[in-house]
Amino acid sequence: MQLLKYAVVTGGITGPAQRGVDFNIVDKNGTVIPSADTTYSIIFPKAVQAMDTIYIKLLNNPAPGVRKFEVQILDNITSQFDVDNFFQRHTEGRLRSTSSDHKYFS
Repeated sequence: MQLLKYAVVTGGITGPAQRGVDFNIVDKNGTVIPSADTTYSIIFPKAVQAMDTIYIKLLNNPAPGVRKFEVQILDNITSQFDVDNFFQRHTEGRLRSTSSDHKYFS
């Protein structure tokens, strides 16, 4: 079994998004994935090349303005293995609300 570890980071960001207010990390069925801090894991049961998705559900926060967060893929190196990561998308998200009826993600 191998783990891909990632974190949702808002420290040092002006106008940070808040987990549970602006967004949640969810599984493919939309169920919120709990985290005591801001780190999460994707489990790969076999040590073979595989791909998975990080799902971010945007919430309907009516507050106007831009809120930001970053998804950072963390190094996963142990004495037994090194999980190598390849990214296909930029991992910074911005939430912008111009009114309570419209939500944007870029």
